[in-house]
Amino acid sequence: MLFDGKGISLKELIRTVVNFEATHAINVGRLATVEDEAASSAARNPAPRILNGVTLCGIRYSHLIVIECAVYLYEKLLDGSSIERPSGEI
Repeated sequence: MLFDGKGISLKELIRTVVNFEATHAINVGRLATVEDEAASSAARNPAPRILNGVTLCGIRYSHLIVIECAVYLYEKLLDGSSIERPSGEI
């Protein structure tokens, strides 16, 4: 996807959700850079972190992307011949 004229890959978006949520969460102060100090990787590429703050109907946009990917992968696994379909309703 394009954000502020720059591309954000699906990998970057998923990594941002993993690294900035729950037990993996880091201090977002890392987006700031003090003079004469090297910028952190978060500050060098802030777009995925900023996008993580956008919400649609109360749900973070990045979470919607991760949920859609999970549903897609789940459906692909169910369609695979080597995976036995679980019994009962899905």
